Amino acid sequence: VAKDITERKHMEQIKDDFNGLVSHELRSPLTTVTAGLAIVLESEACKLGEVEKKLLVAAYEEAQRLNRILVKLLEMSRESAVRSRYEKAEADVVQLAEDTLARFAERAAGRGLELKGNYAAAKMTAFLDTDEILEVFTNLVNNALRFTEKGGIEIAVRDKAGMIECAVTDTGLGISKADQSQMFTKFRQFGKPVAGADKGTGLGLFIVKEIIRRHNGTISVSSEPGKGAAFTFTLPKKAPTEPATAASAQPKAAPPHKC
Repeated sequence: VAKDITERKHMEQIKDDFNGLVSHELRSPLTTVTAGLAIVLESEACKLGEVEKKLLVAAYEEAQRLNRILVKLLEMSRESAVRSRYEKAEADVVQLAEDTLARFAERAAGRGLELKGNYAAAKMTAFLDTDEILEVFTNLVNNALRFTEKGGIEIAVRDKAGMIECAVTDTGLGISKADQSQMFTKFRQFGKPVAGADKGTGLGLFIVKEIIRRHNGTISVSSEPGKGAAFTFTLPKKAPTEPATAASAQPKAAPPHKC
């Protein structure tokens, strides 16, 4: 068993190193390609027909999307390399939710969408890494915006049986039952984003699930086509209790009787 685990960890490390190396090496030429396409599209001296312009715009958008995929791959390999260095402590989940709403406020307002928070208390703490959970909120809200044309998005934070439960709910296009079971797999995208929204990378929800898993929490999705979606995750309030060691598990010996 020890050999099997060691080999598996070695293979995972090779995979992470490969992802990081390939992503890094591809970003430099891709940046050149993207910049070149942008210069051509913005140049007044370059006379383009409608067909040529559409093709170049499509190429530019796909180059940008590929760059986002490479960035996510780099993030994943970097997370694997420094996973043990994450610093978790008690932090205010409500404040993280508010920070996320503030980050997307201008974008939502520009599309006529409402962003709001719904909190059971003004402050609710959980045991977490603030950067990671902020990324979870960011990915979920960003994903909701991509598939919401009217209405809005809400972040709820509430207490639930020793855990903090958070939910990001939207009034968007919704997700079919068949697709929900595969929502958190790599490079999977479902449905067509609303007009003006980017296509995404297919990695955001996978990263969200991995972060929640590392926090000993759970995540699920509830949705119906045409009726929006709700992504719900939990976070522990306290640090996990260390398992008793073999020595500490043994009953203490009775003190010797005094003569």
